Amino acid sequence: MADAAGTRNSKKAKDDMVKESQAAIRGPETAKKWITDNELAIKGECLTTGTLTTALFQLCSGKFTQTKEMISGIRAIALCFEELNQTRYTSEALDTVKEQVEKVVKGAKEAIEDLAEGMKSVMKEAEGNYRKHKEVRGTDEVERIIEKAVQTATKPSYAQALANGSDSRTESRDRQIKNDVKVRGQLQRRQIILDGNEATKEQTSQLTPKVLIEKANLALDKLEKRMDEALQEDDNERPKDAKFVAARILKNGGILFEMSFETAVEWLKQKEITKAFEGCFPGAISVKGRTYQVVVQFLSVRLKNCLEELNTEIEEENNLPKDSIASIKWLRNPDNWGANQSKAHAILTLKSRRNANDIIMGGILINGSQYDTRKLEEDPKHCYKCQLVGVSHTAASCKAEEACSNCARQHPTGDCRAL
Repeated sequence: MADAAGTRNSKKAKDDMVKESQAAIRGPETAKKWITDNELAIKGECLTTGTLTTALFQLCSGKFTQTKEMISGIRAIALCFEELNQTRYTSEALDTVKEQVEKVVKGAKEAIEDLAEGMKSVMKEAEGNYRKHKEVRGTDEVERIIEKAVQTATKPSYAQALANGSDSRTESRDRQIKNDVKVRGQLQRRQIILDGNEATKEQTSQLTPKVLIEKANLALDKLEKRMDEALQEDDNERPKDAKFVAARILKNGGILFEMSFETAVEWLKQKEITKAFEGCFPGAISVKGRTYQVVVQFLSVRLKNCLEELNTEIEEENNLPKDSIASIKWLRNPDNWGANQSKAHAILTLKSRRNANDIIMGGILINGSQYDTRKLEEDPKHCYKCQLVGVSHTAASCKAEEACSNCARQHPTGDCRAL
């Protein structure tokens, strides 16, 4: 009997905690407030799938020992996930509708053009019939023949337009996105950037892509000859068929080169090879390799004034190659931190994709403490005035009423007092 009573009391206590959590966390705004108040996310940070997943791991890490806290935390994260999914699905639906409308309009346009050609042929034939039967038939009979011919020519073209619009929707949009991302990633790994001083930029800006490719490949040949004369190690030999295949001048005057394959870029990005190549290319240039950015989460703000000077120490602490870290800086300007903020995110920029992947998978040691990491993700495009996601306009040209990104009420985000 005592056990049964204890079970009932325990169930009642849990029910009361659930009801209390439901009353305190009623929607996305109160859910975000609970998450930031309990340091599962930084105040003012845009909550993405990555940050909410990290918050869930933090919730289960043992930091919260009370059942009430666990219930409230799970409810808050779930409400934020629900809001994020609704926003994403709305954006995807708008994109899909826009895409299908464009395809239907295109099909209809082609069908109308076919119809116009058919009408010319029908009218020409009708005119011939009119002349042929002018003397033996009345005007009413000729008009009936023309009308029937026009109707016959119109029906199949309209049906064909609808069929074309339907058939064009069979390909999966998700598959297209995945393929685009894969191809773009492969292309980026074959690219390097050559930067130069103002005089070099002025000279190269007058050259065509074909001439730039020729100059770059001549520099490779010159580099290879010098390496042969110096009897370099086999590991530094130029890969077979390594060459430049495309070039594009950037807005800042630099040159974006594409090489024949990824291994050629990795070879050229070796410190000694890079330095030698820069000496073979005409003008004063430097090779800028692609970098990879990782978010280091919940760093102590005590590192505020020394974080950017810790590159060498972080490399040694994590057994990273020398000069593998390009930079480390705070994700958000410290001048914009809250008065009582104790933790903040930082961006770690690495020169190697492999090192970046290792850190994302295993975390990183900084100043004797282990920190969680994640890939830096771009926020979805949206208007900073009306807060709509997936729109093509900017805040400067937005004609809608202003909405707060925190509470969705009609006031500037900077004036919000909800969080």
